Amino acid sequence: MPRRPPAAARDLRLTATARARHGLQAALFSVRGDLMTSDLPTVRRVARELGVDAGDLYALGCIHEIQHALIAAHERSAPRPVLSRALASLAAGPPGRAATERVLERYLARFPSPAVAAGRRSPSDDLRGRTGGRSNRTLTLEELLLTALANANPAAAPLQALFDDRPLARDPAYRRVVERLPGLLPATPGGPGTMPDPDAPEPESRDEIAAGLD
Repeated sequence: MPRRPPAAARDLRLTATARARHGLQAALFSVRGDLMTSDLPTVRRVARELGVDAGDLYALGCIHEIQHALIAAHERSAPRPVLSRALASLAAGPPGRAATERVLERYLARFPSPAVAAGRRSPSDDLRGRTGGRSNRTLTLEELLLTALANANPAAAPLQALFDDRPLARDPAYRRVVERLPGLLPATPGGPGTMPDPDAPEPESRDEIAAGLD
């Protein structure tokens, strides 16, 4: 019986600028299979440099990895992987295959995967590869969605310097991908198919990030 490839490691993607500014060589949070790991001393240091509570940053990392777990559950239960279907739908348009590929490449340039961050691959080369038996295009699309969710979360605003996607959002194709993705994924309360309500009242404090864990 053929051995299943090891699960791809999933980590909280940070901008290349934030990684350089805070001297980050490895992920703050990472999940492989059902195991989440975190570099707590570095989490505390980065939080101190940002002037935020380390608990807020840790809570955000936990929420991010829970969202990965929800997507993984959908991937296992669906007849065809949901992210592959979403990618095919985006390629069919709008925004179309070429625009979607450009969006993914630009995302990887700003939010590098471990291979891109280490200089082993260019964004375009990375997209053509596979990790843990999965297409890197679908892995990147998953990270893009969760990055967009973090940026849309008002409670995460004090931490946005780590995952600011506003330069990417100047591209109409990026905005179109972000707009379409929730409708292409199963909606789960608080899950990956659920975008924050823009009309919801803003949280009163940063501590409400942790409410996403309830």
